[in-house]
Amino acid sequence: MAKAYKSHKFNKTTETLKAKEANQIELCFVIAENTIAPQGTKNLYVQIIDPDNNIVADKGAITFGDETLIYSDNESVSYLNSTLDVCLNIVNEDSFKTGLYY
Repeated sequence: MAKAYKSHKFNKTTETLKAKEANQIELCFVIAENTIAPQGTKNLYVQIIDPDNNIVADKGAITFGDETLIYSDNESVSYLNSTLDVCLNIVNEDSFKTGLYY
């Protein structure tokens, strides 16, 4: 699930439905239970692509073999083979454009 927020002074945020007001996305998802996956620290990388096919909030790049992923945010989580809820806050320096994000 994703929600858009507008940042205010003093670290206050309010949810908004208008792209031009939003400068932050809260992205929440669930990592499912998997008894055969190895336990331990897992590095998660999230890439958000805007309507013009650009990466939102470029935080860096990671290489997997011959492929490189430019990511919008990353997080390390401790996975213990049980269901895990994860939320990331992606802050964009500019407001968001109206349209579909992937």
